Amino acid sequence: MRLSRRASWLLIAFAVWSWIIWVTLIKNINNDPRAWNGNSPTGFLMVHVVLAIISLVMGTAIGWLGWKGLRVAKAVASTAAKSAGAAEIGTAEEKQPQGA
Repeated sequence: MRLSRRASWLLIAFAVWSWIIWVTLIKNINNDPRAWNGNSPTGFLMVHVVLAIISLVMGTAIGWLGWKGLRVAKAVASTAAKSAGAAEIGTAEEKQPQGA
């Protein structure tokens, strides 16, 4: 399956968004008084850290798919441009007079 450039950029944007949101959330939760019981983490903190890790792994995987989609789209566009250029050269050679 080939992704469009638009879909690839959407996946990359989602990955960046996931990283921004979850890193910010963990920083905020870490400063929340419910996160710590003295020097030990509470269940509240641990649950959110696990959720953040899962979301960051999924966001990274989605971003990687978007990146791969962009690379394939670029390769396809490059190949199409080379093919079009080769077709134009072949057409120009066909139009030249026989005696030249």
